[in-house]
Amino acid sequence: SLRLSTIVEKHDVDEAFRLMAVAMQQAATDQTTGLIDIDLLMTGRSNAARQMLQQLSEAIMSVVQTQTETGRDANIATVLRSVREHSTTE
Repeated sequence: SLRLSTIVEKHDVDEAFRLMAVAMQQAATDQTTGLIDIDLLMTGRSNAARQMLQQLSEAIMSVVQTQTETGRDANIATVLRSVREHSTTE
């Protein structure tokens, strides 16, 4: 319960710590994994999201490299189609 006082008591400190722990847990929980991920707090992006972005970046670079090595244009439509065809996630 909320109370106003000019004196801080032990249970006030205990409640402040409890509230901080709950807030930290809620803010740092990755919604995709359900695990606490401190990267989410520090960077705004979870470790899982960062790994997915890295994999997407690598897939795009691979398609572009393959297209250019074979003398074909690496236009955005071709790259996107190829990445979607080889994607393991929706």
